[in-house]
Amino acid sequence: MRKGAPGLTAIIKYEFGLDPFDSSCLFMFCGCKKNLIKAVIWERDGFCLLSKKLSGAGRFCWPKTEEEVRELTPEQFHRLMEGFTIEGTIQMRKPKYLC
Repeated sequence: MRKGAPGLTAIIKYEFGLDPFDSSCLFMFCGCKKNLIKAVIWERDGFCLLSKKLSGAGRFCWPKTEEEVRELTPEQFHRLMEGFTIEGTIQMRKPKYLC
């Protein structure tokens, strides 16, 4: 997770074939340890880079394969940022076995 906004937007454009300048999309990336998320969004005059790192043993529930990748609703995004799964259940398993 060393990349900043330019590196992440290059991934969005060249690896995923998506438009990083689509201001209706927030593109999210997760680190290998699943405790850090970076997000990039275009805001008319530049890219905004957001990051959230969980403390302790917390882990984000993140897709493991391309087939698991999906669009999130605003409600699912807020649930993810609050430490819940996007399906609406609390993660109660031991951290090293989460997702």
